[in-house]
Amino acid sequence: MSQSQERICDFTALLLIFLFLLIVDYSARTKSLTVDEYAHITAGAHLVSSGNNDLIPEAGYLSLAWPAIVVSKLGYPQPEEKGKSAGSFAKVADSYFANLGDELPSVLLMARRAVMWSACLLALVVYLWARKLHGPLGGLVSLTVFVFSPTVIAHSRLANTDILVSLFWLLSLWAMWRVLNRVTIVSVLFCGVIVGLALLVKFSTLLIAPLALLLIALRLSSPEPLLVGDSRSVSGWTTVGLLAASVFMAVLISVFVIW
Repeated sequence: MSQSQERICDFTALLLIFLFLLIVDYSARTKSLTVDEYAHITAGAHLVSSGNNDLIPEAGYLSLAWPAIVVSKLGYPQPEEKGKSAGSFAKVADSYFANLGDELPSVLLMARRAVMWSACLLALVVYLWARKLHGPLGGLVSLTVFVFSPTVIAHSRLANTDILVSLFWLLSLWAMWRVLNRVTIVSVLFCGVIVGLALLVKFSTLLIAPLALLLIALRLSSPEPLLVGDSRSVSGWTTVGLLAASVFMAVLISVFVIW
């Protein structure tokens, strides 16, 4: 494929992502408030205003805070009740949504748009990774399936954790794949930061550890040498030692990001 054809594919991918954003945004405007959003928007606004995640402690800080940060920057009211010490979750949520008044539709739409933007980033990651593996046409096929998936569209219009979890799961796997194919300071740093952020999105991201071990086992069973830096390659026990050191550094970076 020529360079001009690759550029056409890249431009088409951007158009597909923009079309996806328009579809999801239109759908979000006609969708009423869901139970999950009632809980997540309240907990996120409380987290941003008080710094405490005591309303939904099992949810990750990042997944709750991201939509709430977008909303708070626009100057909308924040919860007046101070967490569960003020009463039940329902009492805190009822008080918050009552205080919003006529601003509720705007707050709901902006919280949803924060998730929409994350979904667009997820679509871009799908395209770029598939493009790397199978070329520009392969990337377009993968992206087309993604942006027109009813399941993806349905979840991308809601202000909850599903899309952010999917985004950071895919980013974490992509970051690990990069390290397992070429070890550089940048790839290890990127892997550590992304995995750390993924754990802040939702604690269930810890389940990515078995997948990481499986990817490492598959890489070690491959006869292909491991690339290091720009041109050097290693094999055998050197590969094992280098990957072990890379994993150790990535874990340390992840812990630093979390704390």
